Amino acid sequence: MQVVGNYAYLADGYSGLQIINISNPAAPTLTGFYDTLGVANAVKVVGNYAYVADVTNGLQIINISNPSAPTLAGSYYTSNVAWEVQVVGSYAYVAAGDSFEIVNISNPFVPTLAGFYQPSGFACGVQVVGNYAYVAENTGGLQILNISNPFAPTLAGSYSSPLVVGVQVVGNYAYLASGFLGLQIINISNPAAPTFTDIYDPTPSGPGYGYTNEVQVVGNYAYLAEGNGGLKILDVSEFTSSSATVNLAVTPTSVTEDGTTNLVYTFTRTGSITSALAVNYNIAGTADSTDYTGATPGTGKTITFAAGSATATLTINPTADTTIEANETVALTLATGTGYTVGTTTAVTGTIINDDPIITLAVSPASVLEDGTPNLIYTFTRTGVTTNALTVNYGITGTATNGIDYATIGTSVTFAANSATAIVTVNPTADTTIEANETVVLTLATSTSYTVGTTTAVTGTITNDDFPSITLTVSAASVLENGTPNLVYTFTRTGTTTNALTVNYGITGTATATDYTGATPGTGKTITFAANSATAILTINPTADVIFEANETVALTLVAGTNYTIGTTATVTGTITNDDAQALLSINNIIVIEGQNTQALLTVNVANPKPQTITVNYSTSPIDATANTDYTSQTGTLTIPANSTTATISIPILNDNLNEANESFIVTLTNPVNAALDSDNSIGEVTITDTLPTSITRTLPANVENLTLTGTTAINGTGNALANIITGNTANNILDGGDGNDVLNGGAGIDTLIGGLGNDSFVVDTVTDLIDGGVGIDTIQSSVTFSLANALVSNVENLTLSGTADISGTGNVFVNTITGNTGNNILDGGTGNDILSGGTGNDTLNGGIDKDALTGGTGIDTFVFQFGQSLVSNSDRITDFGFGTDKIDLLTQTGLAVNAPTNFSRAADSIATTLQNVVNSVFTDANGAITGNQVLEVNSAALVQVTTAGIAGTYLIINDGTAGLQSSNDLLVNITGYSGTIPALGAISVNSFFV
Repeated sequence: MQVVGNYAYLADGYSGLQIINISNPAAPTLTGFYDTLGVANAVKVVGNYAYVADVTNGLQIINISNPSAPTLAGSYYTSNVAWEVQVVGSYAYVAAGDSFEIVNISNPFVPTLAGFYQPSGFACGVQVVGNYAYVAENTGGLQILNISNPFAPTLAGSYSSPLVVGVQVVGNYAYLASGFLGLQIINISNPAAPTFTDIYDPTPSGPGYGYTNEVQVVGNYAYLAEGNGGLKILDVSEFTSSSATVNLAVTPTSVTEDGTTNLVYTFTRTGSITSALAVNYNIAGTADSTDYTGATPGTGKTITFAAGSATATLTINPTADTTIEANETVALTLATGTGYTVGTTTAVTGTIINDDPIITLAVSPASVLEDGTPNLIYTFTRTGVTTNALTVNYGITGTATNGIDYATIGTSVTFAANSATAIVTVNPTADTTIEANETVVLTLATSTSYTVGTTTAVTGTITNDDFPSITLTVSAASVLENGTPNLVYTFTRTGTTTNALTVNYGITGTATATDYTGATPGTGKTITFAANSATAILTINPTADVIFEANETVALTLVAGTNYTIGTTATVTGTITNDDAQALLSINNIIVIEGQNTQALLTVNVANPKPQTITVNYSTSPIDATANTDYTSQTGTLTIPANSTTATISIPILNDNLNEANESFIVTLTNPVNAALDSDNSIGEVTITDTLPTSITRTLPANVENLTLTGTTAINGTGNALANIITGNTANNILDGGDGNDVLNGGAGIDTLIGGLGNDSFVVDTVTDLIDGGVGIDTIQSSVTFSLANALVSNVENLTLSGTADISGTGNVFVNTITGNTGNNILDGGTGNDILSGGTGNDTLNGGIDKDALTGGTGIDTFVFQFGQSLVSNSDRITDFGFGTDKIDLLTQTGLAVNAPTNFSRAADSIATTLQNVVNSVFTDANGAITGNQVLEVNSAALVQVTTAGIAGTYLIINDGTAGLQSSNDLLVNITGYSGTIPALGAISVNSFFV
């Protein structure tokens, strides 16, 4: 049976699986059942499935998701009787008589055999714990199987018993239901070697009495189901209760051997403390049985916890002695035993600290002068007990002699009671003997009364002070190479000066023998102090030159010798400061005229020239000129002879026939030798221009595009066959373009501009210039109101207004193109088929006589039409009329102002095949919104759209003051392009269209 939630699931023999509702324990009811068709012997419920061990039909898997109607999910027929089953994870473990079988139930509908094991007896019970299956065998006892590989279970260990029918595993014990033998308890802490621990033998015994069929362990009790014996409940707490854990600590961790404090080792147990508990331990360490009491070193030691006590203590009392020895340890280690586990697995160590005195020795200062007042002070220091006086012995060695080089000292010193230090003073004996420095060496001697802490010799030095000390200085520290002061090196000796003294030195530095007199560089130099003189002098006189060079040094170093010591150990340096100006290089900027100059010649200037050859690198790089198109890219080294003030760099210039803006590249100087670069002028800029400036009358040479007259003299300029730009000066000039498409700009003055051949342009700011366009289509660019019909202008077709002023432009009898500027312009084409373009601004355009094209451009524009000019036979066109913004202005046939039309309408769209027919139809019916013919009245206008191919478009028809069509006077205007919305058929507001 197994209880899950509100249901009890019973393996009920021949009745199969019974599902009982136990939500009311006082009145259980049958909810559902499933007949396994055999003998249902055991059941395990996991999730929505009940796994039934059926003696005759093997493993039956029953779907119990609906307890009232369980159904078969799948089945597996074991090789023998299925007696017991346990489910863990994806496997069902079946005790099947002479076979133990592991069934894969990951798919409950198709269970399959994973692995099996052939037991030695009849497998009738099983429990799975971890990687082990514990199998009860009716005639073989307990078998423990390793199931870590479900496909190949192996025997881990076994316990033989003649009768085992059930098993439960709790902790380290297996509880066996053993029939007439009762309950057997087996220790399985080592699965490979299970051992018998205890047994309960029921009474009375014999067939039908005290037969233990099943066991269940809950808490500290085992519940036995016995045939004819009922339920037996056994106290198994000695097996189920956790054993105590014993830990160990020591405090303090160290004590002095002669002190009053002891090492106290505290044993602590956890868990039940009701009973006394004996714990095993061992004692090791460097201390032996003579070093302490309270225990002795060795193994097999025990200490007992009193009943009710959680601690037990062991006290180690160090034995006081006067032996000088190392610190010693007492190390306790817990050992295993019965009724407890070891918590502290490492040794617990206490230390007995040796407290016999340790003597150390030091000297201060480390050295003194033999004739000075400080002495060598040797300080002896003891650690440990200082209560009593203590005598310490020492040895004396060294190069100094006791009693001769210093006052006599003994070979022992005594510490006063309660004093931690003792002093020995070495007082040097003054003398006048020149001798080596001498040492006084004290070494501590061993004794049974103390330990030597300073094991090495302690040395103090008596410094001989009879040799003079030599020092060296220079003044001044620096001088000019061409100046009058010299470098004066002063050697000074201290002490006695009675005798002459020779001192060694060496000379180094960056200066050479040519840079000064008074000495030469090198080693092995000497200078001699005269008798009774404390100083000796060496004078270094710099050699004047005119060469720019780095500052140079003269460095003297004292060298060891006889009968003196070196006081100045560092090099003493004097500096010869260069006072010559450095050569300075600069490069100029130039302008070259393309086509006239084939080379750009840049001058490199040398300021402060020197008697040295100078070299400097140079390279070209573009600004807006193109390397190897406008000039030849170059790098190189310029060599400038000694004492030269200038040199030249030449860069080839490449010609073309393009009239283009000025172009530039640079030439950069770098890496000068024997000179420096002028930081402001180390880059030369070359400007390549197509323009030749001239202050005299001049004709452009071949290959030069442009000419500019300079000055204020009335001179002339003539072009060549290229497209030239010729610009006058402020005087009255004659400019002749010659061949090519030229641009002539007279500038200020009253100039004569002659275009010659080609399509030429004339730039004017006055109407007084004489202009002859010559052959070609020529254009005047004017910044003032201008008329091509000016008597001073001939052979010019086009006019372009420049600038932003509100000016006017008028055509002549030629076919003109007149273009406005950004201001509000008035453009009049005059005679001819002209093209007028207003540009930006609010412009007024009048094509005049003949067939003209009018483009207002941006802005609000006005288009002027004179009756008798834009006729059916020769109509003007507007290319960009703006409905709602632009306006039409009318003039009489004689050019006088006239009022806007009285009526304005849009006629019906026309499909007439000729313009004449279009006009006739509009005169017949001018209003497309009214049924019937509405004739075009006197002083009226109409819009009409024509859809006929060839003449399709929008037309404006205007009738003069005479009724009916006057073909020589009435207007027809073709609106070829417009913006906005064309008015609808019918009447149109006159003011929206006309001035």
